[in-house]
Amino acid sequence: MARLHRTNPAFDQFLHSRLHIPELRLRDLGDFLIEPIQRPPRWVMLLDQVRKYTPSQHPDLPSVQLLHTRLRQLAEDINTRKRQADDMHALHDRLSGADDLFETS
Repeated sequence: MARLHRTNPAFDQFLHSRLHIPELRLRDLGDFLIEPIQRPPRWVMLLDQVRKYTPSQHPDLPSVQLLHTRLRQLAEDINTRKRQADDMHALHDRLSGADDLFETS
């Protein structure tokens, strides 16, 4: 996103014009983009508490446990993919900076 700010003045101007909208509560685009990544871990923590206080004989306990397992796996998958994407971006940035090394004059 930082690259878009640098290379696309219209995009940068659009985002800055939205910073003062009261309904956005001074949140920028990055704040909104990270929310889907942050929510599954919160749900896992919530389900930890639900499991803790659900009686062992309660008919919903198996469903709660299954949902907890699936959400935990989803959170792990998101973290893995985010790390991979971060690594790819870092590699791209390094290779972009290496262009000067291969120029022949």
